[in-house]
Amino acid sequence: MCDCELESQEWYQRMIEDCRAIIVETEFTARWTIIEGYHSLGMRILKETENLQRSRIYGNEIVQRVAQSLRKSPRTIWYAIQFARSFPELNLLPEGKDVSWRKICQKYLPENNTNEETENRIIVEFRVNNEVYKVVSDALKDFRKHGRFCIPKEQTIEVLNFMLNLYKKEVQNEICF
Repeated sequence: MCDCELESQEWYQRMIEDCRAIIVETEFTARWTIIEGYHSLGMRILKETENLQRSRIYGNEIVQRVAQSLRKSPRTIWYAIQFARSFPELNLLPEGKDVSWRKICQKYLPENNTNEETENRIIVEFRVNNEVYKVVSDALKDFRKHGRFCIPKEQTIEVLNFMLNLYKKEVQNEICF
């Protein structure tokens, strides 16, 4: 049987299609697992806000220290922290699951900068954004349930700034309430 006869066999075509589907699914799962892993890494580091702030008193550069301890590059740790800060929930990714870690780093995260002042700002912003995200999330749930969008008066400015920053990150997408 020559190659062309084999390729024309129905069973062979089904097998090739199944193999292609397996490859696509495996590659997708691997890409998404990497994204989830870096998100978890960034969230775990940011969870230690109080300890990280205390370490600053002693002059430690957190990103470098964590990178050294984990035997990862400071850039990798920096991006993981930026990613968790920028997207406290993975469902906030503008492209959903159709994205790679490389694309996230290049398109959605700020440039790599590991100086102490910037690290401190990120930790503070994460705390604020995480609280604001919860307020927005609760308001959206309330809107879906009761048809009203309510935000506590004292948090209106923070919520509007949070929404504006989301809008700036992805101008093509609409934010509708």
